[in-house]
Amino acid sequence: MQKLATAAEDIAVNIKTDALGVIESVENWEEVRDYMAASLDSLKNDFGELPEMEKIFEKMKGMYSTKSSVEASAIQDAQQFHNFNGGKFVLNETVTGQIKTHNLYDNSKPFDTEVSITLEKLDAENDQYIIRSIQEVNSEQLTETTFNYFKEMLEGMGQEFIGREKFMDLKNLVEIVSRIHNTGWVLESVFWKEVIADGITNIEVRRIEMK
Repeated sequence: MQKLATAAEDIAVNIKTDALGVIESVENWEEVRDYMAASLDSLKNDFGELPEMEKIFEKMKGMYSTKSSVEASAIQDAQQFHNFNGGKFVLNETVTGQIKTHNLYDNSKPFDTEVSITLEKLDAENDQYIIRSIQEVNSEQLTETTFNYFKEMLEGMGQEFIGREKFMDLKNLVEIVSRIHNTGWVLESVFWKEVIADGITNIEVRRIEMK
């Protein structure tokens, strides 16, 4: 699956922002969709002629089939870079709220997500500041959607899936800390994603650093 995970890195993604640098859209989303579909077809060939894998890969294609799904899954580095654009914050004051985040398993049901943003440090001497955001997806919605996705997929392959009571709750937490110059350029940004499933914690870390 590493091949799929890196596929989006091999294509140029053209994004459109507003005057404040907030991402508005992916302009070439159809090109990205087609590229990811071709990458999935190539990956599928590695498994040979397995009917059950055909259904799995068709579902995976659905994760990149619409403009919103491409914007949610194929531009993570850009989203990290532009994460704090367009906001106004006060030093040491935490702003909290709830937003909708994309649901890759069901495009029609975005997840309720709790978010907090804190401007942690002003470095006047170096004309820069440090700001942090934390997002946590609603665990109940995430768990229910994930369970239904895998249940439908396995039953479509003629296999039985475990009961809901045996499917452990999931947790998805994303933290981004950025050091930004007063001109708005991100000097350094660290993305930390923690997903807990079935008692196992998976951590993804991405770093952006201006050279």
